[in-house]
Amino acid sequence: MESQNIEYKKTWRDEYLNRKETFFFPRAAFRELLLNAVIHKDYLSTTPIQIRIYKDKIRLWNDGALPKEVPVEDLYKEHVSKPCNPNLANVFFKCGMIESWARGFSKITRYCEEENAKLPVIDLSLGGVTARCFASDKYLVLMNEHQETENVPLNVPLTERQKTTQKTTQKTTQKTTQKTTQKILDIIKTNPYVTRTELSDLTGISPDGIKWQLKQLKDKKVITRVGADKGGYWEIVSGDEK
Repeated sequence: MESQNIEYKKTWRDEYLNRKETFFFPRAAFRELLLNAVIHKDYLSTTPIQIRIYKDKIRLWNDGALPKEVPVEDLYKEHVSKPCNPNLANVFFKCGMIESWARGFSKITRYCEEENAKLPVIDLSLGGVTARCFASDKYLVLMNEHQETENVPLNVPLTERQKTTQKTTQKTTQKTTQKTTQKILDIIKTNPYVTRTELSDLTGISPDGIKWQLKQLKDKKVITRVGADKGGYWEIVSGDEK
């Protein structure tokens, strides 16, 4: 299998320095496309399945053909299952990699709807079957927001637009942190014996993020720990951050 340009995600870190990755096309949907290509490939040909990943799209090409009973325009509709390699399809089915035949594109539709992504475009081109997957609008927004300050040398002054982007990002991060801090304080007021694990579950923040937040609150003398880590409790020293 041949592939080019394998990076198809953006990586940033949030205010707690947790790694965050945003894929521009649902991985589960791409997995279905790839399985479909493997099952329907013409193995009399020595040309491998080819994957090209660009900045905002993926192209998956397979040296094969669609069954005559299933035209391209009907792929996303209910259709018959007629794999080019039924024995291979049966192996994938028994291994649990596919649930049943002819459900791949309905699952792709569901995965794309769940992540508000665009449906891949399938066409017969380049002597085979081509699937083109395009970046979601959400990913494009993230990409445009962050490309302003990416790869900028340290000795090059920021443009006004880049400065504005930085300020906006800083304000957003600050507001998010303040909301999270207040939520943690509200929980502690209700239950001083709450644990870090419970705080993580209640706020949806990672354990490392909770640890960072609690340290900030202790350093600012907003809260203090009374007793041991196990069996102790939190006490709010001040209602407002100092």
